[in-house]
Amino acid sequence: MFPFDQTYKLTAEEDSRGAISVVAGVPLPADAEVGCLDRELNLERQQVDHMYLIRTPQDTWILHFEALTHYRSDWVKAQLEHAVGIERKYALPVYSHLLLFQKEGTPEVVKTPVVRNRGGLTFQLEVNVIRLWERPASEVLHSDSVALLPWAALMDATVEEQREAARRLRDSGRDGLQMQMALLGALRYGSRRSFLERIGPMLLTKDILRESPMWQEIEKEARAEGLAKGIAQGVTEGMAQGIAQGVAEGQTAGERRALQKILSRRFGTLPSAIEQRIAAADLDTLERWIEQAIVADSLEASLR
Repeated sequence: MFPFDQTYKLTAEEDSRGAISVVAGVPLPADAEVGCLDRELNLERQQVDHMYLIRTPQDTWILHFEALTHYRSDWVKAQLEHAVGIERKYALPVYSHLLLFQKEGTPEVVKTPVVRNRGGLTFQLEVNVIRLWERPASEVLHSDSVALLPWAALMDATVEEQREAARRLRDSGRDGLQMQMALLGALRYGSRRSFLERIGPMLLTKDILRESPMWQEIEKEARAEGLAKGIAQGVTEGMAQGIAQGVAEGQTAGERRALQKILSRRFGTLPSAIEQRIAAADLDTLERWIEQAIVADSLEASLR
């Protein structure tokens, strides 16, 4: 789910009430206090996507959210185990929600409640299934919360509503939120380029993905390695032309190293065939693959 899970968690922490009531459409009492809980359950190192502690003068309960960028049938097991773990840790009522990011691959009917029998013990969990593409983006636009605007990329929105969200993000100067909208738009429309063509490329003018902390960390390290090697090679040759050529080769080496790091972080150890394809790619291809690798849901899709 990386990096989309981080986008959801950042939004959830910045505007908790909005993430619950506006994005997910889960009603909250007007007098409710909302707080974020530590996602670590300390039960065999289980981590949930997000939990909120809700308090009113009359009652206290927990809202539990799991988010899926791509539908998986095995969500049932994790959802139930996490809900049970939350109840064991906090001894409070738990209300569980499944937040689905995109329609493609999602069955028309998602079965709930979740039931599991373990000998003489039966667990049953009622899950509120939220299809984000059915949630009206107009509610985000009317909320006056800048932190929620990126979600217009995945919600039920007209092109103009998405453009309005992008305009407001651009005017806010919040580069991180602009990056989030670009990432979510790429998830829905297949690529960042497709999404920007839909809303107007001038609305999000920076190379937003490369503003992300993840990219900066990888790029800084990888390019430093590649450029140092290339410059050293040029100096050894003793000519200005050699240095320039070394720098160019170093840039390609840096892009190659950056791509390898992104892919290995997302998909694990790279097969030798993939390493060979990366080694043979030119600079333009490497740059295109890097952009795809950040949002693709498989190794193969990253290198198309």
